[in-house]
Amino acid sequence: MRTRLIKHGDSEVLVFPDSWKEGLNIDADTKLEVTVDEENRRLIVEPLNQEHKPYDIKDLAEIAKKQQQPAFEDSKPVGDEIL
Repeated sequence: MRTRLIKHGDSEVLVFPDSWKEGLNIDADTKLEVTVDEENRRLIVEPLNQEHKPYDIKDLAEIAKKQQQPAFEDSKPVGDEIL
């Protein structure tokens, strides 16, 4: 996909299409690491490690509901469990 630099005051800015932002899970508040590879004429833009939002118990319960849970009879004892 192509993008362009646009004039913004005395600077030029790189325009990020929405599909890039969604794919990288970034927004205007995301801090980015920018590396210039002059030898290969590349600009590398990477999001810095982002803190993940802590889950609350309701979020975890919804995730668990969507996961397939093994049936009890499929479980075999591994040690000295009393069934």
